[in-house]
Amino acid sequence: MAQLTKAEVVAEINTRKSASGLDLRGVDLSGADFEGANFESADMRGANLSGSGLKGANLFGANLEGANLSRAVLFDANIELANFQGANLAGADLRRLSFTSTNLAGADLTGANLFRARFPELDLHGGQFARANLGGAVFLSCSLQHVNFQGAQFVNTILKRCTLDGADFRDTVFRNTRFEGTGLSGVDWCGACFVDFDFSALDLADVNFCGARLEGARFSQEGIAGVKFAGAILARVSFEGLNLARIDFRKCDFTRANLAGANLRGADLSEADCSSANLSQADLTGATARGARFRAAVCRGSRIVEVDLTGSDLSQANLFKAVIQRSSLKSAAVKEVNLRGAQVDECSLRGADLEGADVSGAQFKRCDLEGAKLNRTVVIGTTIAECAVKETAWQRALLKEIKWQDLDLAGSDFYRANMMEAQLARVRLAGATLDLADLRGAVLEDCDLRDGQVVGVRFENTQLTRVNFQGALVRESDFTGAAIVDAQWEGVDRDELSSCTGLTMPDRPAEHPSAAVAAGGGLRRAELRARMQCDRVCSTDLERILTEFRGLYEKVAAAIAERCGRAVQDEPLPPACGLEIASLQLERTLEIVWRGVVWELSGQPLDALAIVRDLCDAALARGGEQRFKDAAPDEDALAAELARRDVAARAKELMSASAGTADAVVQAVWSFLGAALGSPHVHGLQWQKA
Repeated sequence: MAQLTKAEVVAEINTRKSASGLDLRGVDLSGADFEGANFESADMRGANLSGSGLKGANLFGANLEGANLSRAVLFDANIELANFQGANLAGADLRRLSFTSTNLAGADLTGANLFRARFPELDLHGGQFARANLGGAVFLSCSLQHVNFQGAQFVNTILKRCTLDGADFRDTVFRNTRFEGTGLSGVDWCGACFVDFDFSALDLADVNFCGARLEGARFSQEGIAGVKFAGAILARVSFEGLNLARIDFRKCDFTRANLAGANLRGADLSEADCSSANLSQADLTGATARGARFRAAVCRGSRIVEVDLTGSDLSQANLFKAVIQRSSLKSAAVKEVNLRGAQVDECSLRGADLEGADVSGAQFKRCDLEGAKLNRTVVIGTTIAECAVKETAWQRALLKEIKWQDLDLAGSDFYRANMMEAQLARVRLAGATLDLADLRGAVLEDCDLRDGQVVGVRFENTQLTRVNFQGALVRESDFTGAAIVDAQWEGVDRDELSSCTGLTMPDRPAEHPSAAVAAGGGLRRAELRARMQCDRVCSTDLERILTEFRGLYEKVAAAIAERCGRAVQDEPLPPACGLEIASLQLERTLEIVWRGVVWELSGQPLDALAIVRDLCDAALARGGEQRFKDAAPDEDALAAELARRDVAARAKELMSASAGTADAVVQAVWSFLGAALGSPHVHGLQWQKA
């Protein structure tokens, strides 16, 4: 019997209202309208019904194995006992269908609309439901193992007594879905999205939520043990008061989550984002949080004990009365953090940035704060005891009424700091910068300000007992009403002291050769500054440039003496104070004008200054000045090494220096050029001979 055409099938069905007895295998019925037609027990294997209308049709017991029903409309059709094995139902309208005793093995339901469909006791192992609409659908006692649900919508869906092992739920959305008697373990929920989901009644033992989206989810204490959350999005989640000890939260997003009172002992929060989260009274003892973000988090009264916070961001976090002990905050960003009343014991804050932080009433004991930035901090009534605080920055900090003793703050920067009525006892401030600081009414006892910078400081009514100013730059400061007892002024330039107000000039100390060269080459700072054309030069830059220049000169001179051998014992090397710089100008270009002084050593001319210039020119010949700028990008290692070799070779040529001596000279050249060209006030280098 010849196969019927589409027109013949449509006409026959319209006449008989039934397909009984018709051979529809492989027939092309695409796009045909069979609404309400009777296909009971019809053999439609391999038929093409794509885009056809089968609304309300009777497909009871029909055999549609391998049929193409893509985009077909089967809304309200009767498909009980129908065989859809291997059928293509992609994009089909299957709303409200009951798949009772239906065979869907190997069927493709990708993108199908299964709103309020029912799947009673079916084996759907390995089925394709990607991007399907399963809103309101019911899966009853189904095997959903290894089913592809990627991108499907489970809104108000019920999964009762189902097995989900190995199913793919990537990009799947769950909202108000009910898992009744259905275990969630053994499933990779990575990429699944649970919207405001309530997990409180579910057993989540050993469930893997790594990479899942769980915004606004709710959990209970009973069901959370053993859950894996690494990489999950937990924004707005409530874990309040829960035991989360030793749970893996690496790279999780806790934005605005509620973790108040939670037990996070031993938890891994590495690279987690806890921005704006509530961790008040939380216990993080032994937790790991390297690189984590706690920006604007609320951690009032929380316990942070033995926590690794290296490289973390706690900017604007509220740590009011928090307990922070034996924790590492190395290189952490702690800007504008609230540490009022906090207890910080045995912690490392080396290099941390605390700019704008409020540490009023906080207690820092046995902490490492070396190199930390505390600019613009509020430090009222703060205790700092037995801490390493060298080279810390306190620019514009509010340090009123502090009571510090036995601290080593060498090299620290207190530019424009408010230290009114501070009490400092046995505090070492050697090399520190106090320019424009306010120390009115303060008490300094047995403090060391050697080689410090004390420019424009307000010392009115200050008590200065046994303060050591040796070698310091003291200029334009106000000592009106200050009580100065047993201060040491050796090496301080009297001309600079004369610019201070309210200071009775001390007797001139005996001059020593070492003091004469302290400013770099026998030229007093006051004389040097009088010759400079730049009023805005940073005095720190000036001191560093002069120190490095003198060091370079001495190494070159020593190298020449080494070449001359034992003769130096009989003819001592001319001291560095013989170096005479006619002028030094700092602004856009560093201009060094020097008067040449050439000595003879065992008949050999000693022109160290000319060699210094020659070596610096050699260093700049390959790569230019940019190499020595602070803002320069990372240089190619090979280019840098070649430049150093050029200078070493030149040193050997000019001075017949040994390899070790040449290397030392090269290092001195690099140090000087780094100081000179690394200054923000200098954009070039010129040499002249007077």
